[in-house]
Amino acid sequence: TERRLMAVDASTRLYRTIDRTSEPVFDYVVDASGRPLARASYHVVEERFELALKGEEFWSTVASREEAQLTQRMWGLLTGTDDELVISERPSVGGRRLVAVSADTGERQRVIYENADYDFNTVIRDNYTNTVVGVDVDEDMPGTVWFDDTLAHTQASLDAAMPNSFVSLLSWSQDRTQFTVAEFTADLAPRYYLYDAAAGSLASLGESYPELTNYLLPIRQSVRFSSRDGTRIPAYLTLPEGEGPHPMVVLPHGGPASRDTGGFDDWAQFLASRGYLVLQPNFRGSGGYGHQWESAGWGEWGTGLMQHDITDGVNAMVRAGYADPERVCIVGASYGGYAALAGAAFTPDLYQCAAAIAPLSDLWFIVRDADGFGGVGTPYSRRLAEQLTGTQTLPSREQAATISPRDHADSIRIPVLLIHGRDDSVVDEEHSIAMEDALEDAGGTVTFNRVRDMDHWMTSTQSRQIVLSELEAFLAEHLGEE
Repeated sequence: TERRLMAVDASTRLYRTIDRTSEPVFDYVVDASGRPLARASYHVVEERFELALKGEEFWSTVASREEAQLTQRMWGLLTGTDDELVISERPSVGGRRLVAVSADTGERQRVIYENADYDFNTVIRDNYTNTVVGVDVDEDMPGTVWFDDTLAHTQASLDAAMPNSFVSLLSWSQDRTQFTVAEFTADLAPRYYLYDAAAGSLASLGESYPELTNYLLPIRQSVRFSSRDGTRIPAYLTLPEGEGPHPMVVLPHGGPASRDTGGFDDWAQFLASRGYLVLQPNFRGSGGYGHQWESAGWGEWGTGLMQHDITDGVNAMVRAGYADPERVCIVGASYGGYAALAGAAFTPDLYQCAAAIAPLSDLWFIVRDADGFGGVGTPYSRRLAEQLTGTQTLPSREQAATISPRDHADSIRIPVLLIHGRDDSVVDEEHSIAMEDALEDAGGTVTFNRVRDMDHWMTSTQSRQIVLSELEAFLAEHLGEE
């Protein structure tokens, strides 16, 4: 398969080919003028990573090493230099780190960023120079480490001006006199500003949820609870008004290699406003806490650590007196929807109801569909196998059934709400259709809403309103006061 690097003139829509190759290139570095400097390739069959540099006329491979899974990415030239490329690595211990390598020889020079406890979230590049200028890190709240002195100075000025907020520079003018800025706080939705550095002024660009400005929102608290093996699990807890114990919603995130972060969260705030205690556990298998934390969840779906950590979070909230054990529901979307159905199937006495939005219900469906992504030799299939079995081998139909809620519908004794978008391109609605059929065959109580024009991410306002309205009514029916 041929790959091309193209330069496109946005004003005229004319384009030209800058590089053409049959190598399996996944990253390029180009300079400010668009001239290619380096490219990185990954050969799946040979399990080989290669780094090549562009000479006057030809490419030369300067680094080649075996990697069973691709753990590196190339980001660009380091700001303030013309001879150091920035590459990310994923070590077995600690979070993802950034290293500088020579743009002349490909040799490793030095570590420019690492964190023992957290992965970085995003590498920040300057749109005008294509250089790496910083890295975003979500610990409990968003934060940025800048490699560029000018941007670091601007960040410090804004931090001093808004000491009770977390400020993020989103973009800037080429002369770096004007910046778009996001402000994050623990109890308000993000706000956006235009910052004029020369005048030292901030002009409002709007708020993400302006209707909530005059409401006093509960603060999502960063907490940790003990799992059954003694591991401390990070989570976010949102308390409703009044004295506990409260009816509770446990809200596992999607991904599964994603994570919840601090600050405003529309789902948590919505549910808390309806009187529910909300727990969002970053169970093992979540991303953001380094390779060890994420890989601890591999092969642990449904009946393993990933689900145990969610269960243990519910029990911890009950022991602490926050949650009423007779009024607990598990709610989630995507992988979180799978976790909701798994909770109903494999811990049937823990919950009084379960709501699953765009869930995975039969893991054999996604194993089967892996062939559509090129078969078991592709990075997608290897990643899927790694997550489901902890090995490089995809599960058999029988193995997938042991952790598929659809195959355990007869164990589900609580009401289930299924919501799925008909335009979902990530998790096909066949998962919810099959789950509804299985629950009905088992004599279960199930409500299924197939939402027209809704995608996997509930992008439209209408789809979000439908989902939240359905969820609100379902929870009120099953967790309301008796």
